[in-house]
Amino acid sequence: MTSTAGRGGGGLGTPASVTGAGVSSSTSPHPPAPLHLQGAAQPVEVVVVEKYVVRRLVAGIGVVVGIAGAVAFGANFGHRWQPVSLAILQGIVALLNYLVAHHRSSRAKQRRQPEPYHRGLKLVGLVAFLLGLFALVAGLGMAIEEKQKLTGSSSYIDAVWGFLLAKWGIISWVFAEHLNLLDAKRQTAYTPLIARPADV
Repeated sequence: MTSTAGRGGGGLGTPASVTGAGVSSSTSPHPPAPLHLQGAAQPVEVVVVEKYVVRRLVAGIGVVVGIAGAVAFGANFGHRWQPVSLAILQGIVALLNYLVAHHRSSRAKQRRQPEPYHRGLKLVGLVAFLLGLFALVAGLGMAIEEKQKLTGSSSYIDAVWGFLLAKWGIISWVFAEHLNLLDAKRQTAYTPLIARPADV
């Protein structure tokens, strides 16, 4: 009778005599975490680092453009302080974008919590956008009213640099908003795992 119960598959000896992939999941008192939870953090970090590499490259180009423009207009049109100032401001805003992106990328590689520098970048972006928009409208208005030609000393150049400054203001604002959303998603994803590790 004992041997017949063992061969029938309904006795207590069945799990010990059967091996397979499905036995461990049905008999383990603590099943492993789902695969989508085990590897959820890695793709986020990889995407962030890759995007910041591109952003640092674009910001570096913006810094070079700002410095070159300020030097060129300062050397050839010294009396035109408006484009020189706008070019310097545009280079500074681009440099801040580079520094924040570099900081976030470095902290992501080190798996350390980044500092909230993007909050200041958001304010800088707002101010840069307003200044650039004012310079764009004022430059176009003066150039059209005075019927100026497109030369190095015309107000059209002010409008061009105002547009570039406003563009970097928008880029800074959008970048700061992206970092806010990213930090919020990370906090939402990791807080339940830390607070309730038994549910994993």
